[in-house]
Amino acid sequence: MDYQRGSMSVYAPERYQPSGNEKPLPVRVDEHGFQFIEVTIVVPGVAPITGEYLIDSGANSYLEIYKPFCDEHRLPPPAMKLLDAPGTSAGATTKSTDGRADRIEVGSFSIRNPPISFGEDVAGLMASKDHAGLIGAAFLQRFIVVYDSPGKRILLAPNRDYGDPPPYDQSGLKIHADGPSFHKFVVGRVLPGSPAGEAGIEPGDIIESLASNSANEMTLTQLRSLLTQPNARYSLGIIWGKSRLRINLQLRPLL
Repeated sequence: MDYQRGSMSVYAPERYQPSGNEKPLPVRVDEHGFQFIEVTIVVPGVAPITGEYLIDSGANSYLEIYKPFCDEHRLPPPAMKLLDAPGTSAGATTKSTDGRADRIEVGSFSIRNPPISFGEDVAGLMASKDHAGLIGAAFLQRFIVVYDSPGKRILLAPNRDYGDPPPYDQSGLKIHADGPSFHKFVVGRVLPGSPAGEAGIEPGDIIESLASNSANEMTLTQLRSLLTQPNARYSLGIIWGKSRLRINLQLRPLL
């Protein structure tokens, strides 16, 4: 998986030859083919904590820690700044709080100051006791990633994004994509006291455009990326019921 080029290559196991730039890391492969890897988190005032995390390339996050693991290790620590951040997983609403870790470490790789989520679900997928949580696409997209299930390993080669500061949403919007082509961007939740809340955006509103970008010309990933730009100011086209509105949105750091 080459995230920067937006490409995927598939090889027969016996024909794949590493380039030499990748670093192999062991993974556990369960009976369903899911891969798990050891990740160490460092958060303020707590000794480094290592756990086994599901590799989930479909999750739009760095690290999500499930409630049983949080309870076992008394996470998040009291001194950590947190944001209430419900989300979705496999179509269900989940409850979590977001904070920034000092760093997360996978093998010899380290990402500093990444946003991470502390789960609060007591039932369902995000309350699993079988592993610590999941590591998602926000981490993986800093690498060329090779999944080698037969070899029980993953190979990582840092790309140009590896050392960039990890962004975080500055709008307060939780958005999901709907419709046959996934270009209908629906507001699922608005963080109270956030720029979006102050601008009067409400759950159920549909984002028709952002600045000069039409929803039909953007992916959800691109839209979310624009909403992480530091202190950016945008004009949003909003569909509210049968009305169309223009709303000014001034972003600011939330975490």
